[in-house]
Amino acid sequence: MNEEKKAVSLKFEQFKPAIVLSVIIALVGFVLIVCVGLIPDTSGIITEKLMVKCAELMGEGEYELVTDWEEAGYKIAKPREVEKLIVKDDKSVAFEIITSGFNKDALDILVAMNKDGSVRGVAVAAISESPDQSKKVSAAEFLDRFKGKSGEIVIVGRSPESDGEVEGITSATISSKAIAEAVNIAIETYAEMGVPN
Repeated sequence: MNEEKKAVSLKFEQFKPAIVLSVIIALVGFVLIVCVGLIPDTSGIITEKLMVKCAELMGEGEYELVTDWEEAGYKIAKPREVEKLIVKDDKSVAFEIITSGFNKDALDILVAMNKDGSVRGVAVAAISESPDQSKKVSAAEFLDRFKGKSGEIVIVGRSPESDGEVEGITSATISSKAIAEAVNIAIETYAEMGVPN
């Protein structure tokens, strides 16, 4: 009988680490689910951060988020690549576009457009790249290089030789290209969407 208790006890001791680990994983999973549920859904609103960036690029005014593009009179439905379309009271528009640099979905970019289809301005609403890269590509000195562009933009490592080229940031080439990608999406989308009646 004593031998039988020892065998049962030994079996439990063998599985004890696995049981403890399973309980820990279950608790961590539960905490993650609760935390994700606490993150607010900002898909249907213009956040304060975006509002500040809109004012920087397009000036003070009233801004509206367009959620149903076709109902608003645009020729196309909201493209997958565009997070938000923000329209100012003077009918100027800005697109929120999220692109990937070194990290997936690391750059939250706002691109304001002129009525002629050229870029009015670019701002970084949020970025989760390295601090050094983030600082370089968020600087006005770099972002102003996109102003007035209306065709496809390519990042180059040297002085631009054509209107479609923008000099990237050394040691932040991938982040520079991610911003150019967002600007290209905005230019293309603006050209396709048309002005509502």
